[in-house]
Amino acid sequence: MDDEVRILIMSDLHLGIDSDRLYIPESVRLNTFRKITALALEHDILLVAGDLLDSPDPGAQLIDAVRSEFMKLQEKGVDIIYTPGRGELAGDGGISPDIGRLNASHVFL
Repeated sequence: MDDEVRILIMSDLHLGIDSDRLYIPESVRLNTFRKITALALEHDILLVAGDLLDSPDPGAQLIDAVRSEFMKLQEKGVDIIYTPGRGELAGDGGISPDIGRLNASHVFL
């Protein structure tokens, strides 16, 4: 069993969604994210399969909260593979600088 690779996949939390479109309060979304990252501590890889954030510019406070959770995972040896969703990309279709600030292990388009 030592050869197992444990992968946790998450997508579509849409943290930072515009409050006019908010069906689930932001605090609940952020707590859900924190619960997922706590579960990820029992895995080797966390695969973020798009739309963790709702926009390419979600604000510094939210970026700091996500980066803090990612750093806890990386300190425990969990790799974070991040594939941005369409809404997380910069206007030119490239990776938003805020995504780079999250310190994911790998970011793929």
